Amino acid sequence: MKKFILPVLLLLLLINPSIIFAQAGCTDPLATNYDAQALVNDGSCVYPPASLSVTELTGLATPLFDETSGILIQNNNLWTHVDDSNTNLFRVDSTNGAMLQQLTLTNTSNNNWEDITGSQDYIYVGDFGNNYGNRTNLRIYRIPTTSVNDTTYTCTADTISFTFSDQTDFTPAPDNTRYDCEAFVFYNDSLHLFSKDWVTKWTRHYALDPSPGQHVAELRDSFYVDGLVTSAAIRHDGVLVLLCYDNVIPGPCFAWMFYDYPGSEFFNGNKRKFSIGSAVTYGQTEGICLNENGYGYITNERFTYSLINVPPKLWSFDLSPYISPLTTAVRNTDQPGISVYPNPSSKDHILTIDGLAAGTLYQIRITSINGTLTEEYSVQGGSVHISTRSFMPGNYIVEIRSEDTVLKRKKIFVF
Repeated sequence: MKKFILPVLLLLLLINPSIIFAQAGCTDPLATNYDAQALVNDGSCVYPPASLSVTELTGLATPLFDETSGILIQNNNLWTHVDDSNTNLFRVDSTNGAMLQQLTLTNTSNNNWEDITGSQDYIYVGDFGNNYGNRTNLRIYRIPTTSVNDTTYTCTADTISFTFSDQTDFTPAPDNTRYDCEAFVFYNDSLHLFSKDWVTKWTRHYALDPSPGQHVAELRDSFYVDGLVTSAAIRHDGVLVLLCYDNVIPGPCFAWMFYDYPGSEFFNGNKRKFSIGSAVTYGQTEGICLNENGYGYITNERFTYSLINVPPKLWSFDLSPYISPLTTAVRNTDQPGISVYPNPSSKDHILTIDGLAAGTLYQIRITSINGTLTEEYSVQGGSVHISTRSFMPGNYIVEIRSEDTVLKRKKIFVF
């Protein structure tokens, strides 16, 4: 048997070969319609109303951060930016809101910077705010992650220019356009943008090539958020959060969480909405970031209305109680003969598959969630021990094949 090298924890989901068809249904024990017999998540889970507890940590330096618009955790540091004219990233003290460092992005301009996200190699800043819906210079700036540290003060950015695949009308429509955008993430080798649709209050999901040059953001899907999306954050295991508000007084603030979905089909898995409060208390929530442990931060820009004046602030939250365990479609304890050790682990772990019929030839295939073959094994029944190390971050599928029968289950992995 050949071994392969992986530097992350892979929680793999396998199915017992005696089962020919996997039953679909709601696989999340936290849902009101949880189906203990379901082996495949069909996205049907229903949840009771929930409020996300948000804790005020500090005010942010003003007037510098009056229009803070995106937030990122990088090397355990907190970075933000503003949405007009200023071409700097700012490292922020999470205890007192002070600006600790300024990183100037050269070769850029700030028409309307609205969000920031990162991959293993790059940081991306979205200059795609488009309140009038008439921009023809939408772009994303890219810098190496190695530049975002506490000793670098200038960095030259690459430019990713793009258009939306379905936009043909560029007539100005102030705060009444479907092509505003303030949220994006990097996931599965692509950038994923989420529209701020002032007209329908749905959001549309677009996928975009993350390399410099001129590209088209391809429309993939849509979802009714019942509000305006202002920021997005994602964990490496695929938990996606969209931060939202509604532009009706008192300005309800809320978030959507999406997880346990196939590939990058964010809206085809579990969907939970969390109330946060209103702009009267929390301001206009504009930036969100998320740690691997479910802990995260939100920033708000200054919100003024009549006698209301809410200054920019930094807030914290914890989503971990709502993620049951992250791999809701995978319950290894429900699958006799399948074990993973150690679990969790950030290094090596062993997957043991028992119960394969002796003398029967099986093929085990491990693919990325988008179908790229990673590893393949042929085994003769009995127990199989697979040593896993060093996969790239992402989701994976393990298939056990016997002749023409494919037994497949997916598992979100954590590292």
